Amino acid sequence: MHTARLEEILEFEALGLASPAAVAEALAPALEARGLRLMDLHGVVLRREVPALARYLVSARLRDDLVELAVIGKGVKRRSAAGEPARVLGLMRALWRGGFGEDRALTIPEPLALVPEPPMLLQAEVPGPTLECWLDDPLPAIGAVRLAGRWLAKLHAFDVGDLPPLAVVDEAAKLRACAERIGATHRRSNERSHALAQRLTGLLAGLDDVRSVLTHGDFQAGNIIIAENAVAAIDFDHAALAAPARDLGYFAAQALTRMYVRTNSMTTGWPWAAALREEYLRHRPDGDRGFSAYVARTILEVLYYRLGKSPIAALPLVPVWLDWCEEMLANAERELR
Repeated sequence: MHTARLEEILEFEALGLASPAAVAEALAPALEARGLRLMDLHGVVLRREVPALARYLVSARLRDDLVELAVIGKGVKRRSAAGEPARVLGLMRALWRGGFGEDRALTIPEPLALVPEPPMLLQAEVPGPTLECWLDDPLPAIGAVRLAGRWLAKLHAFDVGDLPPLAVVDEAAKLRACAERIGATHRRSNERSHALAQRLTGLLAGLDDVRSVLTHGDFQAGNIIIAENAVAAIDFDHAALAAPARDLGYFAAQALTRMYVRTNSMTTGWPWAAALREEYLRHRPDGDRGFSAYVARTILEVLYYRLGKSPIAALPLVPVWLDWCEEMLANAERELR
């Protein structure tokens, strides 16, 4: 068994990640259930920002053969509830058993185990790049985006059954927080941002008659892994029961805003938004009610995070993106009449 160096242990602990020894202890029973005996394990930090990520290369023995596995360990957010990693693990296990494990084209990482302290989710690595690799040249990835639309339709069709209660999104509170930060940072937009948030709150409340489904909650390019003729979504921390359009509008707005900061164009991201929505609707017709409202809501949310992280860089975006938000709101009001 690998014995970690002191500096390696300290690095993992400083980032809220479990040491390789703790990972080995948590992982061993999951491997034994597969008939594998853990022989060695080495870890390396992949991402230092919270929630941090680590990759563990595992050597295990299957009878007379030596097998190598790559395992991803994900830490928790600073303000995560105590039971959050266990909730995410339970959800991923249900998805894995409910069709995402046997489907090689539309899948998720195999959930393996949970390190109790510090809490860290262990899952099999899914090889391949994320859609982020095509943000600067999006058109060649249209086929992959369409496949992601099929993946999302499959998720929304998943029967949550007797899963432990899932979160329900408090959109009013989220929109108030967005408006307050935008208004406090860009004072000329204070009244406007609050008015937009209020209109959006009313529109989203009007979607109460739409049947809630299991939504991913963070369905964007960085959480979609692309392999040949296959797609896997990762990061279920924000999964919740909500209207299906929550994920569709979120993906569209993330594509639009992220490509805007690269090209200064509001149209670059629309081919992705349209391709994903079109493919999704082939499998779940009429599943996009409220789409424009969720695009507008996500634009405000992206502004909220950008202003919190890099306010000086984000300030020029505020008036332009609020114009964009108002345009989407006008679309939403027409669509929901």
